[in-house]
Amino acid sequence: MKRTLLITLIVTTCISVVYAFTQSSSSYVPIIVERTTLENSIASLDTVSVQNPGKIFVYENNLFIVEQYYGVHVFDNSNPASPVKRGFIRILGCTDIAVKGPIMYASSAVDLVTLNIGNISNVTELSREKNVLSEIVSPYGTIPAKYSLKNRPSGTIIVAWKKD
Repeated sequence: MKRTLLITLIVTTCISVVYAFTQSSSSYVPIIVERTTLENSIASLDTVSVQNPGKIFVYENNLFIVEQYYGVHVFDNSNPASPVKRGFIRILGCTDIAVKGPIMYASSAVDLVTLNIGNISNVTELSREKNVLSEIVSPYGTIPAKYSLKNRPSGTIIVAWKKD
């Protein structure tokens, strides 16, 4: 019995490794923007539908849902049984946030931004720490050589990946 289980485990592992190596990372392509586009992307917008949700953060009566690579949905969570959409904060390259009081800390591709969210309809950027985060990798965990920093225009940043 132990031998059969061990053989099954080994075969399954081998199949998984072969599958992983045969998948082409070129089935995803990066969305690349100029640094100025990234830095000017922060904006308060009307509500938009949730398409690709990421992390969820609850602070006081607010519910924040990261829209992978594009920003943060903001909900009034006064009644947790029925959250109400309040707005959307566009932040290109966003994958993570933290909130304390009226301050939101968010990833913006390779930058860390600090935002004043005291007024959701008029979010303002307080600071931006440039190039402190790792570049956004493809869903395979890599950046193919043809999209590396040395092989794309200077001053460009990967903000997302999309299926080719």
